[in-house]
Amino acid sequence: MEAKVESVKTTCTLLILLIGCARAPDTDRVARLESMLSTEATATTETKGDDDATGYKVGDYCLIDYVLDHCPPCARWAATEEHKVNCKVERWNVSQRPLGFVTVAPTFRLLWCNPETKQWEDIHLWTGFVSAANINSKIESHKASQAKLETEQVTP
Repeated sequence: MEAKVESVKTTCTLLILLIGCARAPDTDRVARLESMLSTEATATTETKGDDDATGYKVGDYCLIDYVLDHCPPCARWAATEEHKVNCKVERWNVSQRPLGFVTVAPTFRLLWCNPETKQWEDIHLWTGFVSAANINSKIESHKASQAKLETEQVTP
């Protein structure tokens, strides 16, 4: 009986992932980003672009671009939008290593390294072509909300 219940749970989980109602974490990618965090970074350090050879620091944003081989929207985004994004962009080819939550290409996942926990947190997930202006707007609104939280914590 217990095996049958476990089988039903597994089947339901797979169905939910297949129809896109839930996201499985991309733990390998997040773990790799965490390993690239600079240990000497302070909570206020923030970098832009590829000018930092040591990798990521706390407070950084990272956009993961999930692409497919021979995907015209993926190629168009890389050519017209990628260079306009105000954070580092990591490309992940899901043709070679599929992820359950990526059902449309391209898919974009914005992450932020929380200065307090030093862990990467999901900020937003977009499916399909999205403009760099839209991504940058989400980054700026997140920065503003974090600044507001910091201000509220400082003032009693």
